[in-house]
Amino acid sequence: MRQKVNQFSVVSLSDETVVVSIFGERPPLLPILFLSVFVLGGMMMPILILFLVDEFSFGLFVSMGIFLGVSIFLLRILLWNLFGKQVLEFHLDNIKHYFDYKLFHDQKLQGTAADFYFSKTSRGEEDGKLQIVYLNKNIISPFQLDGISLDELISLIQELSKPDSGHH
Repeated sequence: MRQKVNQFSVVSLSDETVVVSIFGERPPLLPILFLSVFVLGGMMMPILILFLVDEFSFGLFVSMGIFLGVSIFLLRILLWNLFGKQVLEFHLDNIKHYFDYKLFHDQKLQGTAADFYFSKTSRGEEDGKLQIVYLNKNIISPFQLDGISLDELISLIQELSKPDSGHH
C-alpha cells in the first residue's frame, strides 16, 4: 500500500500577511469520476422532473430538495478531494483558520494569537497531525504529516503567531 504524501506550503502575501496551507495527495481518478457522475446526476434530476411532470405536488418539491441536498453534500466531498486544504492566515493583529474547498469554506475561526494554541497530536490514529485549540474548540487536522514536516510546521506557526514577529 502506498503512503499518502501530505505537505504544507507557505506563501507570504505581504509583510503583514503569511498564509500556511496544509494539503494532501489527490485521490485516484476512478473514485473522482464516480463521485462526479453522482453529483451531476443529482443536480440534473430536479431539472428533469420539472420537465417531465404534469402536475406539481408537495412530494415533488420534497424529492427535488432531497436530490439537491444530497448533490450539494457530494459536491463538497468531491471538491474536498480535488482541492481541499487547511489554511492558516497570519496577519499582524490576528490569525484566521479555515478549511478551503474552493467553492466552500468550513470551520472559520478568527482571533488573536493568544486565542490559538498549536501542537501535534499523539493519540493512536491521530498521531502526526496538527492540533489547533481555539478558545475552547479543538480542531485536529485531517492531514497526517511525517514527524520532521510536522515539527517544522509547528515551529513555523509558533514563530508566525508571536505578536512581535512582523512576518518578515
